[in-house]
Amino acid sequence: MQTWLTYENGSLNPHVSRVGVFWDVSGMLPGAMPVLWAAIERCLYGWHHPLCIGWEPAFLIRDSYGNECPLRPGFYNPDTGTRIDGPHGHGLRSGFLLSQSVPRPDLSLCICRDSRPIAEMPLGHAGSWAMSLPDRLKFQIDCKSELRGRVADTCGTSFALSGLQALRVQLRGGTPGPRATPLTFVSYRAEPT
Repeated sequence: MQTWLTYENGSLNPHVSRVGVFWDVSGMLPGAMPVLWAAIERCLYGWHHPLCIGWEPAFLIRDSYGNECPLRPGFYNPDTGTRIDGPHGHGLRSGFLLSQSVPRPDLSLCICRDSRPIAEMPLGHAGSWAMSLPDRLKFQIDCKSELRGRVADTCGTSFALSGLQALRVQLRGGTPGPRATPLTFVSYRAEPT
């Protein structure tokens, strides 16, 4: 399954050059940090930027040098002591069970959607954690992070995508002059699955 999301620039503010898109991972796992999932650059007034969002997740183990190794659900990785079980449920909010048998502070688990990281979690502690994948996508003006980099400032406007086949998000406001209106993100034209 997938959701088609279309970003539209309806703002007359010429200074908005970048919109960062990342997933709301606040309730996913302890220590999970959101990663800049997509950056919309220089989308001028009246232009659109489509994003196709696949619902199926993927998992990677990443070391401190940037090397990556895929982690398949249902299989134990003896080199890292990591296992993912699931999915439990279906759709964007499917659940998984993460087990780490040996503390590995040099490694992190990278959760991906559409082959792009959405969150990163350090594997410095042994244990098991139930995680529910996020279904809320956040938009932030001038998000200060490189693509695939951790998002330090997690403020933004979030939109739930569960049960939606398509959604449009528009940036509004920013009229030039002394009566400028604030910049806001508004969703509309939601199509259920």
